[in-house]
This record gives sequence, structure tokens and C-alpha cells, in this order.
Amino acid sequence: MAAGTILIPVEHRNGEIRTASWEALGAAERFCADLGMEMTALLMGNRCGQLADQVKARVPRLLCVDSEQLEAYTCERYLYVLEKLIPKIGPQLVLFPHTVQGMEVGASLAASLKSPYLPDCIELKREAGAWVGTRELFGGKLRAEYVPAEGLLTATLRAGVYEEISEKDRPGEVIAETVDFGAGTFRTDFLELILPESAAVDITKWDVLVGVGRGVGDKDKLGLFEDLAAAMGGTVAASRPVVDLGWLPRERQVGQSGKTVKPRLYLACGISGASQHLMGMKGSQTIVAINSDPKAPIFNVADVGIVGDMFEIVPRIIEECKARKVA
Repeated sequence: MAAGTILIPVEHRNGEIRTASWEALGAAERFCADLGMEMTALLMGNRCGQLADQVKARVPRLLCVDSEQLEAYTCERYLYVLEKLIPKIGPQLVLFPHTVQGMEVGASLAASLKSPYLPDCIELKREAGAWVGTRELFGGKLRAEYVPAEGLLTATLRAGVYEEISEKDRPGEVIAETVDFGAGTFRTDFLELILPESAAVDITKWDVLVGVGRGVGDKDKLGLFEDLAAAMGGTVAASRPVVDLGWLPRERQVGQSGKTVKPRLYLACGISGASQHLMGMKGSQTIVAINSDPKAPIFNVADVGIVGDMFEIVPRIIEECKARKVA
């Protein structure tokens, strides 16, 4: 394989490729197009033919390691596979999504190979033959660029920054790789996957979100914004203060300590625009902000800003949406 290769280990759970991995593959595709490099996806699992079909529809080359030892994820076994394959592949970059699994394996791999590690990147590029990674500091108030030492770089990419890779006209090449686990000594084993209680609403799946902040006043006033979301064919999301106050459940939270969302429309109501919240929604296709404070930071990222009393503005928007539906 070419020396200019980007390797992307693909993360999956319960028979589905995780969205953050599709985004990492999309980023790698963009890097390769800009830099003339090649991308290689790596799928590890057991009886993973169906998963391989999903991935090969989007990537030019897929390495597949199928083994009973990989029935469930463990960092030790994934790391063992990577240590065996990387000398053969010779990548310049190993790119993980910035998830719990990506951080665990990525950091362990970098330590094992004694190579640089850049977690939570919002951008990666090449300048003068070296990788340059951009990360946000102090809750997004500052951005810093890091230039790792030459050689292999292991990095994780923040979710919601790059677009997902799309399906191709022709499926990619699938190469079956065999790894001998007999020589491995593993101190951990998978016992059971305990899933949290499923959330009633997954805000990352909606095209329209009405984000509410502490500026709405109190919990009893949320009904107006639920009506707005319903009229627009969306659902309600929240800033952290709203969740901390117990007005909405944690799964509705957008931001650095919540979820990263990229809807077609994000309508922010009573949200001042703290950097932690902006980190979770600034990738939205269109951002509309309603706030009585003309100096609210949310207006710095909004495509459309409305300064005024949202309790006067929102009912008029609802009326207009309903009128359009009737027409």
C-alpha cells in the first residue's frame, strides 16, 4: 500500500456503524482528495459481513479482520490488531472519531507506537510536509494549532465537524486480514453491554430544532416552544442551564457537555450563546436566534438574528407556520 495512507478504524455498535465514524471517513476522504493520499478503512468484529457491506459502499478500500476474539469491543484486542497491521499498512495518519472508544484506543496506540497523539481535533491539514491539528481551548474561546513531530500521527476528530462520507457508484475493495491472537496476552474480557435507558427523543436525528435557554423564564413556559417545534416539524432542544434546572431531560442538552447537532434549522430562543453551547450547534445549516439582548453572543454565529420579545415573536411564527400548512 502507498506510504501516503490514512487509516480509519471504523466504530460500530449493535450492528450499526456509528455516525461519528461516517464523519471521520468523510474527513479522511476530503484530506485524501486535497493531498493526493489514499484512505483505508479498517473494520474489526465477528461475523461482520453485513457491516462490511455498509462500509465498502462508501470507501475505496476496506480491511476486514473477522474473528471470534473480536465478538465485542475491548481496547486490548483492538490495539493488538492495530499493532499487527500498521507496520504492513504504513499509514501517515490513524484517524479515530472522538468518542470514548476512539479516545481509549487512539491514546493507547500512540503510547504503544511512541508517536504523537492529538485528541479532539476540529481540523487537520498538511503544511510543509507536516500535519497541523487545530483544537479549541477554554470552552472554545481560543483555537490552537499543533504541529506534531514527523512520522505517524494518531488523532481523534470531534463529531459534527465534517460531513459524513457518501455512498459511491461502485463498492470499494474488501481485503480480508488474518491476525493470530494466539500470541496475545489479554488482561480484560468483555462480559456484558449495559445500555442506558433509551431516550424518548434523539435530538441528533431531527432536521429542525428549537433550542431553549434560561431566557424563557421558567418551566411552565416551555409549552409555547413545544408548539413552535411541532408547527415547524421539529423538536425541542436545550442549553445546559435549562437541563440543570430540571426543566428538560439531559438527552435534550446541546453543547460541549451535551450533544453535537447539525440540523437544517436551529432556532435559538432565549439562549445567550455561551461558548460551550455554541460548540454543540454551530455546525447547523441555518441558525436563527431570538433574543432581547442585541449584544448576545448567539448573534455572532446566527445567520438570522431577531432582537425582541420572544413571547411576542414566537406566537406569530406559529401562526405563520399553521397558515402555510393550511394553504
